[in-house]
Amino acid sequence: MAGICHAGSAPAIAFHAAIAPAAVSEHQRRKMATPRFGKAEEIAGMVAWLAGPEGRFVTGAALTIDGGANA
Repeated sequence: MAGICHAGSAPAIAFHAAIAPAAVSEHQRRKMATPRFGKAEEIAGMVAWLAGPEGRFVTGAALTIDGGANA
């Protein structure tokens, strides 16, 4: 079994100013529980935990780390 990490928007891994207009980015941020994009380190931390020994009992789970965008 495997676990999956659904990452939300973060400048280093998702569309940002080069692809999405500022108005789109601002609209997305306003809809989030934590009104900011995630940091790559925050998402990497979840992935590292899931892949590491602490996450070995997590199987078949889909974990979402998106600042509450899908809450």
